[in-house]
Amino acid sequence: MATLTATDAAMPTNNRYSAFATAYSTHLWRTVVMLSVVIAFLSLQPTTTTTTTPLITTATTAPPKIVEQNPHENVISPSVCIAEMSCLQGKIMMGVDHQPFEAYLGIPYAMPPVGELRFANPRAFPRWRGFRDASVPKQECVQKITYYQALRWRA
Repeated sequence: MATLTATDAAMPTNNRYSAFATAYSTHLWRTVVMLSVVIAFLSLQPTTTTTTTPLITTATTAPPKIVEQNPHENVISPSVCIAEMSCLQGKIMMGVDHQPFEAYLGIPYAMPPVGELRFANPRAFPRWRGFRDASVPKQECVQKITYYQALRWRA
């Protein structure tokens, strides 16, 4: 009775194609790794934008209000004046990368669409005197949201 060894049972290899497949897969993996490194490097590069005319100017008329961001330090709350509107008083918030940034919340851009403004083109919000508190979000519009939409937005 004859027995088969592992070398006898192995399928014959075609050296002509197996060498190409090995070299091709190695080259493919090197390409994938290099592209991953390049993409990671480019995503870490800071981006800069330039504008020719300033859209926002720093307010100099009102004294800044001091708000507590940290119990150990007092931070001056930011304030800006927008040419088409008036002046806003914002707040300092922490970003995703734990870097502080200036936040201006609840800035009105148009009159509410009620009464004669319903189904009409939006009208600009009138200018106001002094500083408007933009450190907290304002009331949201009432909207009918289904249960499934709420689940989708939660994710």
